[in-house]
Amino acid sequence: MTYRPGEEGSRADEGTSIAVVYNGVCARKRGQYFHSDSFAALLRDLGVEFNGVRYFGFYLDAGDVGLEHTGETPLTGANLELQVMRGNTARTGPWEFVRNYIVALWRLWPFLARSSRIVVFVPSFISVVAALGAVALRKEIGLYIAGNWSEETQHRKLTLMQRIFYPVNRYAIDPVARWVARRARFVVTPGYDTYYRLRGRVRRILLPAPLLRVTRDDVVARLDTCLGDQIVVLFVGALRVQKGVLDLLDAFASLRARVPEKRLVLKFVGSGEAESALRARTALLGLQESVQMLGHVPNGPELFAQYFALPTYSEGFPRTLYEAMTFGVPIVTTAVGGIPHLLQHQRHALVVQPGSTSALEHGLFSVITDSVLRSRLIVEARRLMLDSVYPRIERGGSLAKQISREFSGSPELAEFTG
Repeated sequence: MTYRPGEEGSRADEGTSIAVVYNGVCARKRGQYFHSDSFAALLRDLGVEFNGVRYFGFYLDAGDVGLEHTGETPLTGANLELQVMRGNTARTGPWEFVRNYIVALWRLWPFLARSSRIVVFVPSFISVVAALGAVALRKEIGLYIAGNWSEETQHRKLTLMQRIFYPVNRYAIDPVARWVARRARFVVTPGYDTYYRLRGRVRRILLPAPLLRVTRDDVVARLDTCLGDQIVVLFVGALRVQKGVLDLLDAFASLRARVPEKRLVLKFVGSGEAESALRARTALLGLQESVQMLGHVPNGPELFAQYFALPTYSEGFPRTLYEAMTFGVPIVTTAVGGIPHLLQHQRHALVVQPGSTSALEHGLFSVITDSVLRSRLIVEARRLMLDSVYPRIERGGSLAKQISREFSGSPELAEFTG
């Protein structure tokens, strides 16, 4: 059944179920809860591997920024229980901000106490507290490390309450997560940087195959993307300050002045708290005719069509980089997270310094004006997908099966070459 706060009903046997503490948010729409396609699929797959799945996390409500990203697929299932609380956003007031954390902490302990196998997604304040609680209660714990909190928060534009909490989070969350990782039964991470940093320091570490809706059959065999009258600079991802969207807009404005003979268009695919700032900045720069805000585009054919608009830039969470390489799109991105561990500068992509508008502008200029460079980036990135990424996807099982094997004590060796 689906269990929500205040509702009671039959619950899955604790010894054969799995508990999931999530570090992000789901979405509540019309009284029903939704998640991203990929995470909803993971919960469904876990429901096949275990007799029950218990989920602990936060939700966004109607009108909250970012609802579109998490509101793709309904969370349903006879063996799925939800323990969800109101999540904080950039618009959350100070008292509500604190109250939401208190409510979460109050409900977290009994949730952990009645769980025997727990997978905790970090980093976040609540999820790291959950990981510490699971260790203290001597539970079987698997840790999913989604990113580096210190790196992610350094470019954030903080509200008053975030200025108070985030410095503590930034300098405490990652060290505590690493401490828990050494005591966890296994660690899962999609980040190449985290994989290499922790390999040999934890009991078991898995680098799962990326969750893509493209296959090697979708690979596009083209050598150039800037052959037409119009050149599109494409951003796909959440519109957040730490994603560098404002830097990209400023770099684009300078770029147009350097190549006045070319017709440049900047497309933003996605939504987020930086959208209003982007629109205001676009108007200030007088770029309304050259900048398009396309909003959230569901992952699938409608989104993939954007990659065929001759873009010269694609940046965001790694899934979009995999898609860009599949569709033969030259990439300009930043040296953050696991990106520089997989993509070699000037071979697979131009990897520039984050937070530098001038570096981003120079990278875009190089790709637009150098046809030899463009072709090399396209060919080498396609070779990386065909020789390394797609073989890893094809020989790997689902993440839910990997988690089940780790808890059952019969894990298969995690393979990675790249």
